[in-house]
Amino acid sequence: MNTLVIVGCCDKKRAAKCAARDLYMSPLFRWARTYAEKYGTAGWLIASAEHGLLRPDDVIAPYDRRLPTAHDERWAWRHLAQAGFACWLGDHPEYCAGPVLTGLRIEVIAGRDYAELLGRTAMKNYMTEPLAGLPIGQRLSWLRRAVKEGLPAARALECPLFPDLDNTTPV
Repeated sequence: MNTLVIVGCCDKKRAAKCAARDLYMSPLFRWARTYAEKYGTAGWLIASAEHGLLRPDDVIAPYDRRLPTAHDERWAWRHLAQAGFACWLGDHPEYCAGPVLTGLRIEVIAGRDYAELLGRTAMKNYMTEPLAGLPIGQRLSWLRRAVKEGLPAARALECPLFPDLDNTTPV
């Protein structure tokens, strides 16, 4: 089973156009990126309020937009994200078996709103959200330890190296 990691964007961005992987500058994004690069055996994508799902190498300009709150705009963002996922799948046909994905798990390392909207796309049956419900400080701690200790999410939540996390939280 391979893992596609989807990392949420952030407010803090570089001032100039660059690859999406380098645009976002918050500590949480940087640790999530490191985690995704290490454990995203199928690759990784970035959930962007402006662009839907981005590939790390997509070159984009900085923007100032938050995830929409209006129902119609959220619906439009879901479809934008779905289109980005479809483009990614087009380059990875090995995970497609007709209308079903095979051999792919999707880990969402993003805020609640992104996870909720992504969970309303075709990805929903393949998604896990290992950091669901954790505040930012605990997310940072979890990501740092997962990267440093060499534990992907599938094992980290079961591991005694993470005693401060509530392992009963449903994903």
